[in-house]
Amino acid sequence: MDALYRFLLRSLLQVPCLKDNYAYLLHDVDTGTVGVIDPSEAAPVIDALSRKNRNLTYILNTHHHYDHTGGNEELKARYGAKVCDSVPKFFFLPTLMG
Repeated sequence: MDALYRFLLRSLLQVPCLKDNYAYLLHDVDTGTVGVIDPSEAAPVIDALSRKNRNLTYILNTHHHYDHTGGNEELKARYGAKVCDSVPKFFFLPTLMG
């Protein structure tokens, strides 16, 4: 088993969102840093973080569609997490990034 696979097994948590989507929590066990990928809604992510007793550090978006960014504002407001987007910030997320 390679190192990346072992890292993902112990660090990745799939979080069901909406009716047909998932967000993904990543946890760096060495630093405690936590990121979420494509949080379409905040509540399931908040619940997962609470169950694991973790604080959110980064919000990572693969693109700007609502089913990937719908939870950004609430998660940023609650945790002070930094939003990282895959496109230049002046296109889609100017009020959240910076």
